Amino acid sequence: MLSQTSKRQQGKGIKQSLIAIFRSFIIGVVTLLATPIWLWIAISKWEWVSTTWHTASNAVDIRTTHTFKDESKIKTVLSKQPALLRGLHEKSAEWQLAEGYCGSATQRVILNSIPGFDTRVFPEQKRGAQNLTGFAARMDEIAANGGINVRTSVWYGDQDYEEFLDALRKVNKMKYRVAANFLRSPLIGINYGMDFLIKVFLGGHFSPVVGFDEEEGLVAVFDVNENYGLFLVDVKQFYESVRTFDLFSGKWRGLAILELETDFD
Repeated sequence: MLSQTSKRQQGKGIKQSLIAIFRSFIIGVVTLLATPIWLWIAISKWEWVSTTWHTASNAVDIRTTHTFKDESKIKTVLSKQPALLRGLHEKSAEWQLAEGYCGSATQRVILNSIPGFDTRVFPEQKRGAQNLTGFAARMDEIAANGGINVRTSVWYGDQDYEEFLDALRKVNKMKYRVAANFLRSPLIGINYGMDFLIKVFLGGHFSPVVGFDEEEGLVAVFDVNENYGLFLVDVKQFYESVRTFDLFSGKWRGLAILELETDFD
């Protein structure tokens, strides 16, 4: 005879198996139906497709690097920030509720780190793809509702590397906050599952950038996906992940740079 606990565990296992089967079925159907779309993308955006594929297929998975979760190096990178800014990513930390909530979760983390922001006006996290331009405009709108005057500009991935570095340098100034819209595959490579094409080309993600050590060439990202969390990545590899094209919006990914009207330095 099975105990009630064993029955519950067995039932839970069956449920998880059914969910996995259903998910695989949906991915298979979507992949099949999307084949004409993939062909159109391959033809119309061939240069970007080939570049992204080459970058992802040759990427070193950041999770295997010695710096990825190195606490000592993380402290060193964060020490480049003004005293008030250090640790704000921890005080305002918030994980995305599920896949697809990264944009609104990132906005909440960034705005919650600003002194004087009225958190009572915070909208709840919500699912939905956001392009970089819309993300920046929405962040300004929420900030104004919370009594903070800001201006969010955008660095797009088709701009040059020096401008990218200039944007990252602002991470270490109290007057700025920086969010990244990046593609995951140039950071972790290719995992050849049923949905690998989706992950390689469409796996866009938002998260705050919380530190930059230019001398060491390391960027600290507070990933709102709890499976990653706070990590370090080589600046050039990070550049490759934001220098990617968003097929949904028809625009490049990149960085959103929020500038506060008040200088806290």
